[in-house]
Formats: sequence, C-alpha cells, structure tokens
Amino acid sequence: MAIKYSLTESVLLKLLPTNGDRITVRELAEKYYRNKKRDMPFHGEIYIANAMRVLIIKTRKNREKSKLKRTDTRPIHFWME
Repeated sequence: MAIKYSLTESVLLKLLPTNGDRITVRELAEKYYRNKKRDMPFHGEIYIANAMRVLIIKTRKNREKSKLKRTDTRPIHFWME
C-alpha cells in the first residue's frame, strides 16, 4: 500500500530539478514561498528541510523509480536520481 504525499511534499517534488542538479535548502525554500501571498517565515528553511526528510523516507517506502538524495553536511543539498 502506497503512502500518500502531503500537499507540501507534492509541491516540493515538482520543484526539484529532475536532471540530477543539486539544490540547497535555501533555494528550495525560496522557490516554495515565491508564489505565496506572504514572505518566507523565519523558520521557512527548517520547515522545508524537515518536509524533504519525510519525503525521502516516503519515496523509499513507496519504492519510487527516482531516488531523492541529500548531503549530510551544511549547506544541505537535495537532488533526484
């Protein structure tokens, strides 16, 4: 049984580059909050980083064809293989 993605996770999946390029948490947060009516909150990067962490776990459990990867060092980078 597949685990459903939240609305935020679905948007983040669409914002990730599919060609293997890396994107930082700050860049991803700026893209996410660009179309919102308000500015990015102070904790916006933390929110996005945690959402990406959960998204990586969900994609592994769902056995998706594309894999999400992240670096362990700061600044944290995400990419899709």
